[in-house]
Amino acid sequence: MPPSSAITARAASASFEDPVLQSVYLHLAWLAAGEGETLEAFCRYTEERIGMFLPAARAALVSEVMLRRAEIPASVEPPAATEHQIYLTVNLVEAAATLPSHLSGPMSEKIASLGWTRPWLEKVAAFVGGVSTGSDGILSFSSNPARDGHTALRGLPGGTLRMLESGGHWFVRHDCPEPLVFSGLRWPARHSQWLKESDHILIGGEERLDLSAVTALAAAKFFPDLHVVPDAGGLAVSFSAESALARLSWDNGWFLTPHDTVLVNGRSITGAVPVLPADQLVIGGRKIPAARLIRCASHGERGGWSLHLDHATLRFPDGQSGLDDITLALESGDLVAVMGPSGCGKSTLMSVLSGGLSLTSGKVGILPASVRPSFALVPQDDVLFAELTVTENLRYAAALRTTEAAPDISGTLAAVGLEAKGALRVGSVTEKVLSGGERKRLNIGLELIGRPDALLLDEPTSGLSSADAEGVMKILRTRADAGVLVMAVIHQPSPEVFARFDKVIVLDVGGRLAFFGTPEATRDYFGIHAAGAVRQNWGPDGILDSLVGRRTTLDGGAQRRNFDPAFWKLRYAGARHAYEPPLIRREDSAAAPETASAGKPWAGVTALTLLRRESLRRIRGWRSVAASCVIAVVLAAIVAWVCRIITGEGNYSFTANRHLPAFCFLNVILVQFLALSSSVQELVKDRAHRLRERLLKIPGTFWLLAKLPGLALQSALQAALVVWTGAWIIGLPYGKMELWLALTLAGWTSVALGLFVSALPGISERVALAAVPLMLVPQMILCGAAPFDFRDLSHLHWPNARPVIPDDEAAPPPWPAQAMPSRWAYQAAICGLRDHPSIITKEELKPLFKTYNFARSLVDVWKTDPAAFLGRLEEKTGRRLTEAEVRTDIARLVLNDKRSAKEVADTFGPLVPDTSFLKPIRNEFFLEYATSTFPAVTSLLGKEVKPAEEARWNMGRLGIVLLLAASLVIQISPRALLSLIRRRKP
Repeated sequence: MPPSSAITARAASASFEDPVLQSVYLHLAWLAAGEGETLEAFCRYTEERIGMFLPAARAALVSEVMLRRAEIPASVEPPAATEHQIYLTVNLVEAAATLPSHLSGPMSEKIASLGWTRPWLEKVAAFVGGVSTGSDGILSFSSNPARDGHTALRGLPGGTLRMLESGGHWFVRHDCPEPLVFSGLRWPARHSQWLKESDHILIGGEERLDLSAVTALAAAKFFPDLHVVPDAGGLAVSFSAESALARLSWDNGWFLTPHDTVLVNGRSITGAVPVLPADQLVIGGRKIPAARLIRCASHGERGGWSLHLDHATLRFPDGQSGLDDITLALESGDLVAVMGPSGCGKSTLMSVLSGGLSLTSGKVGILPASVRPSFALVPQDDVLFAELTVTENLRYAAALRTTEAAPDISGTLAAVGLEAKGALRVGSVTEKVLSGGERKRLNIGLELIGRPDALLLDEPTSGLSSADAEGVMKILRTRADAGVLVMAVIHQPSPEVFARFDKVIVLDVGGRLAFFGTPEATRDYFGIHAAGAVRQNWGPDGILDSLVGRRTTLDGGAQRRNFDPAFWKLRYAGARHAYEPPLIRREDSAAAPETASAGKPWAGVTALTLLRRESLRRIRGWRSVAASCVIAVVLAAIVAWVCRIITGEGNYSFTANRHLPAFCFLNVILVQFLALSSSVQELVKDRAHRLRERLLKIPGTFWLLAKLPGLALQSALQAALVVWTGAWIIGLPYGKMELWLALTLAGWTSVALGLFVSALPGISERVALAAVPLMLVPQMILCGAAPFDFRDLSHLHWPNARPVIPDDEAAPPPWPAQAMPSRWAYQAAICGLRDHPSIITKEELKPLFKTYNFARSLVDVWKTDPAAFLGRLEEKTGRRLTEAEVRTDIARLVLNDKRSAKEVADTFGPLVPDTSFLKPIRNEFFLEYATSTFPAVTSLLGKEVKPAEEARWNMGRLGIVLLLAASLVIQISPRALLSLIRRRKP
């Protein structure tokens, strides 16, 4: 039988194609497999259920096909989405409730055995069974007057209407004797429906419930301690302290009692009537949405306050106007849209309210003065940590924003609809781990977890699909209903998004206030200036069309605006009384209400949180660290291989290698390059995060210190790999620890230099990376290595006189070189190898030569009579030695390449153990170069020390100075950045 209408056609198609409905049918068929009585009951249930949108014959056919003729699998899988699992649980429990008593119990156990139904099973069972458990999430409505535990609804035809909230989603069912209307379709009793954004319930032809109305009623139901009782049970509504125009009170529902002429939805009332948030009221000649009064009554004592801009004016240093004499007032619980063309001051207004910019004149005030609300700013871009998971992003955000020992992470995840995504790594925008809407909701959740009193958002729906934008607006609407002042910069919202706002601020070029009122009033105000087609199909885009509409001049030249910004400013000044939304003032607000925000953690906890977060990010980003280490090994191998000189005979000898100074120099520059490359962008990349968290007043030094441990460990590891690789290739037999220490200190000092550059205000990642060669080239020139040794750079001693340097003395470095980390690192590397204990002097070699030559001449005596040999050795050399000492002297001589190991083995045989494994360590050229370049002893703080120690101390001091400079720069960076912002056009 074909469907009889377009609605039934869509419903029939959905019945067979919608995967969630398919899953419902599949589970019911699986549960009823082999049970005739159960199958019959389920068939009746499904026929009646889909009968709301299909003819009876068609509904019977669908049930027959899906339940009786379906192939029953051995097991069934739930839908992947959490909201679909909740919906499926509601349907299964509801179907089981239709069974006879002897079948419903076992069937409930079978449903519970599925496992994935357990989180919602208890609440759903209470919802379907009509049991009043007192648990949050279930609302019960009845006709007026309402029974205990129920809320009154006009026009409800007997029975009850119940609503369930689970996982951020609402489900509704009723047991009224007459069917209700659900989104235009006949809705029979005892069948649950998923209440979505586009759905509505019509009761008695006049009561219209949608998701926003249900949410507002839920707030009153679930938080009874937030009711306002300033006059023995109600909230008096008036515009003066002398006379009350109406009174709002709660008695199993919101009731409005007029004391003067009051209109509800255009009808005059004479007695107490129940009102819903969707109702439009006219009190004292002023339009007031009922939702505003209900929010005031629900949340007034928990933080009722108002934000006032009094002639707020801001002028930039270049004379441009950011804000032009703006006067308006907002209150907690408002959801406010800020609209206007590009450059009209929307972001400037947000910066002023968040404390980022200061007014030139006028003021921003809070009433009552005793209230200190906390502000949170959500930037337009999704400022998230890609390396962390969704839960970790929220956890660290909570640690920086609140002192709560156990912040409600799961509650925040549910509030932003990401409870199923908590374990996922956020990833970058291009990785597509999270969708654009999910990233935007998480971006908002980072501020929600701190429970701010005011939430400021810059373009929260930009770049999102209509469904994602609706999801974001649902979150903002919920926060506003909870008493939070929410302001959002919106460019061109859809009509659905626009309708959710309570108030609209429209700015024009130069920060002029063009309109401040309700969304409904924009048509009356701007519509008369809109084009005919726009006026007929009015939407929020008509506001900008009227505001900046252009016309072509008579001569066909450039287009001009129909009305300049001054016109709109003057027009609203004259019409302010008719359109400005009235404040809901509370007579009992003199007592300081408590705000909902939690306290801020103390400085030590903040610093530790930043350190832990940065450490986890670096661990998660191990691939980049590993890549840098591979680069270090490759470059170190290239350097060492270039410095490995092969003799004319085709052999390599460490003692004959003339490139050891170049080896040290290149390794110093290599480690500095790696350290600078890894640190010069660190603070630049996190600038967006720092700007976002500026309202938390986190010292910039904390961000700097959080970077240090990870960068220091990475640089030390790279230095170790460079030393190990180079020493293995070049055959360096000693001094590896001294060389590693010099290179590590060079890397750490370069890390400090890189962080200093990264902390400069206004520097970009590209410029910071381009600054690396600018920092390295002077250090290559002034470190004292060939071809620019200190003797050849004596002309750089200006402004002092050029020194006279004797040929037998080391040349003093020019004064610019003293500030170069490479100069001290090179000195530490060269002198550390030169002064190593393994190296013996020429004077110490002389007795070794005597011992060797005498032992060689008397080797036969040594073999036959060791005692006689030692005696004659003492007579000849004057040294009384044992056999072991003789062997040691010969081995030390071999170690310093004065006699080859083969020669010793051929001469002495078994008298001297095999010395072929010993590597020669004395390089005469290197020792002469080091002695001529750096002094043997230097002075440090009035004491004579070795040059390597002096160099290490000076590198440490340079690193500390650079860190202090970076700390100072990063502290003033926010101010410098704000100064740059103020120099831009608004």
